[in-house]
Amino acid sequence: MKNTKKKRCEFCHRWFLPDYRAATHQYCCSNENCRRQRKLNTHREWIFRHPNYDESRRPKIKLWAKNSFYWIKWRAAHPGYRRREKYRIQCKPNGSKNGAKQDSIGQFTDGNIHNTLQNLTKIVAKQDLILRRTNSLFQSFIGNFSSQNKTI
Repeated sequence: MKNTKKKRCEFCHRWFLPDYRAATHQYCCSNENCRRQRKLNTHREWIFRHPNYDESRRPKIKLWAKNSFYWIKWRAAHPGYRRREKYRIQCKPNGSKNGAKQDSIGQFTDGNIHNTLQNLTKIVAKQDLILRRTNSLFQSFIGNFSSQNKTI
């Protein structure tokens, strides 16, 4: 590692040690707010330097919009895609977007909070996270429910 000198961040004015590979042109520390401000400034500068970019791009976007059935045509031309994608989603660690089988929760709710929480623990799939979220939701509405019922 080469010897680099500390620099002052242009945004938060704190001292930071720049990366030795970018020490000559790095002017921002690694703080998230400073990085966001740097990106915003460079984006504004780029737009200022390229004022006609949007005007030259607009016809291309309109041409693309005329071909609005692109994905429908592509899927029709590639029939195995939908099957492969469905299989890929099913094989994900969480299964579907909802995670473990959560449709089975609906059959255990009967309106009674105590019975609902007890029945949620009987579901075979790992529902610990859902149970914790449900407990915290009930706690926020009716007070500390889990401290009164430690058997759950």
